Amino acid sequence: MRSEILGLAAGAMAVLAVTAAGPAGAACSRPGACTMPAGQTDEAMFDGMYLRGSLGYAIGSRPDVSIEGWSVDGLKRNGTVATSVAVGGWIAPDWRIELSASPMFGSRIEYTAPAATVNGAVYSGSIRNTSTIVPVTFDVYRDIDTKTPFRPYVGAGIGAAFAWSDLTATLQGGGTKVEYQVAKASSTSFAAAAMAGISYDLSRNLSLDLGYKYLYVDRIKTTKEIGGYTLTAVSKQNSFNQFMLGARYRFE
Repeated sequence: MRSEILGLAAGAMAVLAVTAAGPAGAACSRPGACTMPAGQTDEAMFDGMYLRGSLGYAIGSRPDVSIEGWSVDGLKRNGTVATSVAVGGWIAPDWRIELSASPMFGSRIEYTAPAATVNGAVYSGSIRNTSTIVPVTFDVYRDIDTKTPFRPYVGAGIGAAFAWSDLTATLQGGGTKVEYQVAKASSTSFAAAAMAGISYDLSRNLSLDLGYKYLYVDRIKTTKEIGGYTLTAVSKQNSFNQFMLGARYRFE
């Protein structure tokens, strides 16, 4: 009789534990990090699509610019705001793919000419190429399962970069300042990227993402027709180091 009572008590405790867990028992801090509901497999926990958005800062490489084949020295490139939006999905428990667009606004290459004195007045000038660059890439990611909400990842992508450039010149001296547009153009070139970072799963569907992206844009071209002749300036082998913070929302 005593053993039967103990058996009934143990069974009742088990039923109470399952009942108390309720729907929360099926919730995960990370897909695959908890006991799965009946009828679901580990692969099913990773099914579905997601949206991702990121914001950060991009530091560009030293400019390599030529005008009609002649190299231009003394250039500098500014840092700029980097953004990224993507739609993606899992193709395996630790593998996912994305189609991403990563606009950078106000990426500027600038040359400042040495000051000169003419009739006692100091004159200086500069020329700058300001671009909006939008790389669109197909990316593949490999997530590393740590059995915790933290998931490091690495990835790579290829695609095309679309750039809209505005070449302007400024001359100032003698109490005046003149700025005028030299050229305005758009161009398309090859783009590639390598990524690494870590995500933290706030819930089954929402994750924070801290990442680094190395972005390569083959060339940014600006052209200007002058008297029937096309003058071409090319910024070659542009690379950017992007540091991004974002979030990813998964749809069931």
